[in-house]
Amino acid sequence: MANATLSAEKREGTGRRACNQLRAAGKIPAVLYGRKQEVIHLSVQGDDIHTLLKGDNQIIDMAIEGATEAVVMKELQYDFLGDDLLHVDFGRISMDEKIEISVPVALKGDAVGVVEGGVLQQPRYEVLVSCLTGNTPSGFILDISALNVGDGLLVRDIELPEGIEAVDDGDLLVVNVVASRGMKGEDEEDEEGALDTGPIEPEVIARGKVEDEEE
Repeated sequence: MANATLSAEKREGTGRRACNQLRAAGKIPAVLYGRKQEVIHLSVQGDDIHTLLKGDNQIIDMAIEGATEAVVMKELQYDFLGDDLLHVDFGRISMDEKIEISVPVALKGDAVGVVEGGVLQQPRYEVLVSCLTGNTPSGFILDISALNVGDGLLVRDIELPEGIEAVDDGDLLVVNVVASRGMKGEDEEDEEGALDTGPIEPEVIARGKVEDEEE
């Protein structure tokens, strides 16, 4: 997959007022660092960043004043409501060095257990891997067709291409099928107090306010 592209401009002001002016103009303050080179304060178009976030490309060819560098997004800072993007950190990378990067996991097929009334859960949507920068996969596909109620697939069940190694523990659960509230096992009774095997409620993680660079 070809790298994504992004144009950026160097900026002089780094204070709160300067950053707010950029945001009012539809731009996002950013910073580029890494590989023992100078830290550069940048601005990027907000629409361009949001387009990148919707895509699968994780390696970005960033153009700055006629020069192009390979970078990745290291950190995104949002407002306290988690709605408006306030700042982006970019890190320089080398295409011939190994990096650790999170790769999305997609599911393929219809699980047998779901067809029979079970509930599909996917606790992990990304897997952290180590690979050469130029060999970064766009995503992994897990076939869930054979999963019955009570079955699951782990990180180690993902078929990794040659040269790519999982950093996450191989025993971490990626996807599984559990019994729904309406399903009954062989030992369940129709009495009050019977074992509840319903789906696990997901944990809600609140996104708090992230401090700006200019503070």
